[in-house]
Amino acid sequence: MAYYEQRLEHDLAKLKTALDDIADKVEVALNDAVDALLSGNETLAYETVIGDRLINRLVTKLDNDCLGFIALHLPAAGHLRFIASTMRIAILLERIGDYSSTICREAVQLPQPPEGVLAQVVASLAHDARHALQQAIVAFRTSDLELAHTTMRLASETERTFDQAIVALTKDEALERKSLLNLLLALSQLVRVASQAKNMCEETVFINTGQSKPAKQYNILYIDEENSCFSQMAEALTRKKFSGYGIFTSAGRTPAGKLDPGMVTFLEGKGVSMANAQPKPLDSLAYQTGEYNLVISLQGPVKSYMEQVPFHSIALEWDPGLPPKATQDDSGNDIQRMEDMYRTIGILVTELMEKLFGDDLVISEG
Repeated sequence: MAYYEQRLEHDLAKLKTALDDIADKVEVALNDAVDALLSGNETLAYETVIGDRLINRLVTKLDNDCLGFIALHLPAAGHLRFIASTMRIAILLERIGDYSSTICREAVQLPQPPEGVLAQVVASLAHDARHALQQAIVAFRTSDLELAHTTMRLASETERTFDQAIVALTKDEALERKSLLNLLLALSQLVRVASQAKNMCEETVFINTGQSKPAKQYNILYIDEENSCFSQMAEALTRKKFSGYGIFTSAGRTPAGKLDPGMVTFLEGKGVSMANAQPKPLDSLAYQTGEYNLVISLQGPVKSYMEQVPFHSIALEWDPGLPPKATQDDSGNDIQRMEDMYRTIGILVTELMEKLFGDDLVISEG
């Protein structure tokens, strides 16, 4: 091996070792933060906060070393991807260290550590977050793409665990308001750990394949009373114009026996097939409501349809106008009402997608 190649590999190994050291210290900090929260160990909490200073210094040094590597070796292709991802992963690990410090600061504010159901809730979310971080680190070190993808799914599931934790905390009437706030903030840091673990896995995929992070897709649920007209049209129209940008579903509080025949005829005239569509009850989706990024009501307040809007969901309320009649008269009034509703919903859908995707949005007219 030529001297230059030996030097390059030597310098790469130093960067890898430095990143491994940071990852080890961050993992210990997170474990200590969780232990301090669950046990009420204030000494451990404060030591963890002080230890975060070292992590910050190591990240700064690694960042400078990476810049020095670029200046010295002018890396390309795989080596350049590794350096870029190493710098980003170091920042992600530094943030996780900050989250651990915040958990500790919240822990020492509690009059006593969580007990009973609350302790179980915290322990469950902490387990998921720590597991996601551990697997993300292993996936990066071993270039295990399958593990990286598995961990990304695990990190996403942790958000649902967080939603369940929120419900459990808010239902505890014995918990003082200040303690509730402290615990909520601590739990929010844990779910952020899982999110950063997911980001680490995306960097692992990028290093080994060159594939950048895929564009985010959104799960959107449209709801109304009968799921026979408004919500069905919104679902069909969104799928027609933005099929590659998410998963679109609709449901009704009390679903009708069939779709509005006037709407079916109208949409088929627009080239939108409703052959496989049927009204379905919102209750059938209750167990997965938290998976929707947006819940959009086209008839009344969203909160009239569900007891509580999931923490990670955005609730919107649209007014598409009066419901059209089921049949069309000779004057064509119902056709015009369908046109008006179609145009209104189309504008609302397009404006929403433009807000979500910005310049990356491509509208399909097919």
